[in-house]
Amino acid sequence: MKRLGMWVTGGALLFGVALPAVAQAPPPMTVTSGNVNLTFGGVMRTIFYAADNVSDFTDSKSGLFRDSENRVLQRFRLLTNVDSADKKAGLRWILEIGDITWGSGGGASGGEYGTGGTRNFQGGGGELGADGVNVETKRLMFFFDVPGVPNLRVSTGIQGFAFLDTASSGAFFGDDASGVKVTWKADPVDLEVYWAKLAEGSNFNADDVDMWVARIGVNVTKDARFTIEGMVVDTNCPNLPLTTPAGIPVLTGCQPADFGDNFWVGGTFGINIGTIKLDGQLVYGQRQIGPNAQESGYGVNTGVTVPVGPVTVLGFGWYTSGDDTVGPGGASNLANRVRDSDRLPIPAAFDSWGQPQYIAEFLLGSTTLAQFNDESDIAQRPNGTYGIGGSASFAVTPNFSLGGGVAYVGATDAASNPPAGFGDNAFEVDAGFTWRLATNVRADFVAGYIVPDQGDEAWGVGMLVAFRF
Repeated sequence: MKRLGMWVTGGALLFGVALPAVAQAPPPMTVTSGNVNLTFGGVMRTIFYAADNVSDFTDSKSGLFRDSENRVLQRFRLLTNVDSADKKAGLRWILEIGDITWGSGGGASGGEYGTGGTRNFQGGGGELGADGVNVETKRLMFFFDVPGVPNLRVSTGIQGFAFLDTASSGAFFGDDASGVKVTWKADPVDLEVYWAKLAEGSNFNADDVDMWVARIGVNVTKDARFTIEGMVVDTNCPNLPLTTPAGIPVLTGCQPADFGDNFWVGGTFGINIGTIKLDGQLVYGQRQIGPNAQESGYGVNTGVTVPVGPVTVLGFGWYTSGDDTVGPGGASNLANRVRDSDRLPIPAAFDSWGQPQYIAEFLLGSTTLAQFNDESDIAQRPNGTYGIGGSASFAVTPNFSLGGGVAYVGATDAASNPPAGFGDNAFEVDAGFTWRLATNVRADFVAGYIVPDQGDEAWGVGMLVAFRF
């Protein structure tokens, strides 16, 4: 009966309510000074989050609430753009303070409450007294157009990189890194090549980790675009121990491999058919996961967005290869593996496909909460899972929208096992709203309820409030 009720609720949400984007905040402020234009913008956000059972699908006993979680995080980012008057060169700087967890890390007082910890670390300063050292550089890069070659641009520094990026699920890999990017456009073809330094190691050359990526995009028509992309991660890192002194398997930060052993190749598509939008990704990857073992597999996903009068409906489905001994969750580079695995490897743990809004947000990583999810063991790690879901969106007023959706998530091969397992499958129903409180202030709310194949039901709730300028 619980699952029947869930499906009824999910169906009502899917076809009755939802959430298109509400009006955007004003553009950033621009100042002209001499021969450059300076643009300033930023965002201050606070995330309120609470969940129960999502980490282990087991009800707490004796009132201990071991698996319940509630916390508040805040972050401030200041964006500074400096562009030449002719727009052919510029720099980008993003300064970040946070994420600061309320009640955690570095306080000037309150030792009797267990505060007063180390202050000099990322996100410090949330304890009583709020005395933390927590300013960081998120991005710092400059770009320039190459003279004599139209539409050829080079950017260098700490910047954003993406591999296999689509509208419905984001990038298969996307993050900030230090590197050099070259882009060139000659419609209908565009090219992007970049090199990023992922880790320097203790030596300046012999133990580096580098990422090399190339992308060719083709705009077949104004309504159809395809890309072909490839990535190689060169891991010249030292061998690390497979277990702790107590014999516990460890996750290594890097497994040494020959150039070309760790690679991913794939493509994306985006097609508009009238008002219907389709997009998707296909990827195959291979990665060294131990001295004598590799992980290799594939994944595919696709989304379709269909407007139905005032309602916008989104359908989304995915499949990733799994392994008969390793279920969903867990990092790809398990050093204690002694044989090859069929599970799709991902370039970086907790940094892969994002789910569309209101589709398994608490189990697979929240879009509404900016991918925030510290509870679920498989959040932002799609390998070893498959599933299907749908959501719907409707703007009640220009400043207030409702949304909801339902999703089925399955374990491709081996079940998702304890201590953080849902069994062979799980169902999740999500619902929420977006509310423009003021010109620059927006609140996004989402709640989810999960029914796992094994264990006890789970729930989560969260709100992100942001001031953008």
